[in-house]
Amino acid sequence: FFFSSRRRHTRHISVTGVQTCALPICYTCRGIAGTRKWSQHAFGNAIDIIAFDLTDGTRILVSRDWRARGARANFLHDVARGACQVFRVVLTPAYDKAHHDHFHLDTGPDRLCGI
Repeated sequence: FFFSSRRRHTRHISVTGVQTCALPICYTCRGIAGTRKWSQHAFGNAIDIIAFDLTDGTRILVSRDWRARGARANFLHDVARGACQVFRVVLTPAYDKAHHDHFHLDTGPDRLCGI
């Protein structure tokens, strides 16, 4: 997974690494809101991440920390940039209101780095 290459986050946060990611939804058979196109979640090609739990006990929430200033926001922005190198589509709170509280990462046919 892409966190192994993201060890430089320690310049922002004094931690040894990411322990877990909070994934509220992975597979769900539904379309993309406002379109007739199937979501990549419907094919099992997408995950949404709402938070990162670090090994030191810190919880970084996308909804709270994306637009904040400081180490947690820097961490999230670094992770999003790194995800764009691994996943075909990365959508963040900067992309649209539908993604205000999570990262959407998918391996579908489209290509978009919405950070």
